[in-house]
Amino acid sequence: MTGPVLSGDVDRPFESARSVREIDLRYLNRPPALNHRPYFPFVASHAFGPAAGGAPVSLLDIGCANGAFLHFVTSRHPRVRCTGIDALAPLAEYAAAHVPAADFLHADISDRESLPTGRYDLVTMLTLHSHFDRLDGWLDNVMRLVAPGGRALLFGPFNDRPVDVLVRLRYAGDRDGAGDGERGWIPGWNVHSRASFAGYLDARGHRHVFHDYAPPADPPVTRAASPGPPVTHGASPGPPVTHGASPGPPVTRAASPDAPVTHGASPGPPADPLSTRVAMLDGRPVLTNDSGLCLPFALLEVLG
Repeated sequence: MTGPVLSGDVDRPFESARSVREIDLRYLNRPPALNHRPYFPFVASHAFGPAAGGAPVSLLDIGCANGAFLHFVTSRHPRVRCTGIDALAPLAEYAAAHVPAADFLHADISDRESLPTGRYDLVTMLTLHSHFDRLDGWLDNVMRLVAPGGRALLFGPFNDRPVDVLVRLRYAGDRDGAGDGERGWIPGWNVHSRASFAGYLDARGHRHVFHDYAPPADPPVTRAASPGPPVTHGASPGPPVTHGASPGPPVTRAASPDAPVTHGASPGPPADPLSTRVAMLDGRPVLTNDSGLCLPFALLEVLG
């Protein structure tokens, strides 16, 4: 006898996932002025630094979410005409209300008919390409939006080994939904290889270069020490190391780049296990989350 087949369960996570994620509506609770991400200066240095050959006149940010990156840009480069698009209409509306120096549109990079008809000196796409299982379609649409002589900057995880990885994550025990109205497995952590991107772009005549990114160390976050008798590890020589002592100093761990999160304290929301934090892989810093994934971030610069 067999049990019931659960649609969207473990056997078919890829078929049940959606590229437009309701989970991203969480950005409606994050004012853009307070949500500048640690990688914004890195991306901006390649967009506006000396090697960029001068500031672009127009900029399009694909997957703008709450508009935080365009808030970062417009507050530092007010002469740049900035536009943001997002596949979730509430996010585009929220960004328009909170970043008046930029324009925002409801558009989906995978739907060519929904996209702006103009072309831009600089097109940015931050932590979004990892949502897609394939490179065709959306990547061609990105390059169509780049003006002659312009550039596209894609920031997110790229595997520097010749292996592509498709990933779906789910909160434990969440068989029927992932919160915020979303059902099934959640996309967003794919790690396509640099080799796959390079092959795709080479075949279409697009020059490109990858820029390595080293995430800054996370600030420590206070976590309450667990109560109980001290447990001592380590033999002489050397002083003993005490774990779990109470009373004693707080224990700290790396925070998510999304926002500081306090563990073991009340009041305050629990940490999101899907938020990223810094870890070490092969002697270099990478981003990870509670799934155990290692996400080697980089910036792909493509010439139009």
